Parts: sequence; structure tokens; C-alpha cells
Amino acid sequence: MHQRHDSRRRRCVATSKSRLNQQIKVQDMTNTQNNRAESVLAKFCEPLQIVAQRAEAQMRSVDSYINQLNRSGLLHRTIVLGPIIISRSYGIDSPSDSGELILAAVTTDHGTTAVFWDSEDYASYRHDPEFEAESLARARPLRDCPPAIQSLIWPQIKPLLMRLISTCKLN
Repeated sequence: MHQRHDSRRRRCVATSKSRLNQQIKVQDMTNTQNNRAESVLAKFCEPLQIVAQRAEAQMRSVDSYINQLNRSGLLHRTIVLGPIIISRSYGIDSPSDSGELILAAVTTDHGTTAVFWDSEDYASYRHDPEFEAESLARARPLRDCPPAIQSLIWPQIKPLLMRLISTCKLN
């Protein structure tokens, strides 16, 4: 009887150890997967943050020069539009099938900007003579935008500045 009890106890202990080892393996796999997910997120987010920090440091200066150019009287109210940088859905809370488009731009009103369009409105206005005026109304200073938008738009600013400068030709 005593031997049977010891045998059961050993089997119970062995089963408990086996279950514990399985739980540890599952936990290790979960930790590894979490670390991988964290690594993927870090690889995605860190460059955006770095570019946003650089952009923020340069944005004040660029916007100041655009403001000086605006006050010089060489340009009327102007917007120079760049490419669509972000195309995204409105999310699950939106009743619409439409989405949001964000364009890079430089304006004499705000300096470096992001222009926010509803995709259906954009398609309707794109070839309209009022497209630039409507874009100017939808422009938001880049300094007021989230870091990811700043990061994605900032690389487009230099070519837009060159186009802005080229619009004020002196004879």
C-alpha cells in the first residue's frame, strides 16, 4: 500500500512538473512573440519620431522665413500643393465609406502645412478652379499635426519651398 501511494505521488509530481514545464514553454513563447511584436513596433515608430523631432527643430525657422516672404509683398496668398502623403480610412466610428487624404503643402498663410481632404470631396474638387482655394481652407499648420504626419510630410517640404520661391520671379 505504501509503495502504491509513493508511486501515485511520483506520478503526480511528474505530471505537475510536466504541466509546469509546458506552462513555462508557453510563457517563453508568448514572451518571445511579445518581444518580436515590440521590436516590430519600435522599428516602425522610432524613425517617425526621429524625423518628427528634426522637423520640429527646423519647422520654426522655415515657417519664419515663409512669413517674411509673405510680409515682403512679393506674393499674394499662395498655396503650393505636394503629393498625397497619407490615405487612410476614418475608422470604425465613421458611417461613411469615404476616407481621408493628407497632402503636403506650403502656404503663405501658415508656412509648412498638411492639407486634409475627404477622399470623395477631393475627387469632386480635384479639377475645379477653386481647388487651391479650398485646399488653403483645409490646410493645418504642420507644427499642429501629430508627429507621424510631420514625419511623413517633412521630406516633401524642400521641393515645395523651391516651387514657392520660383513663383516670385523678379525682373
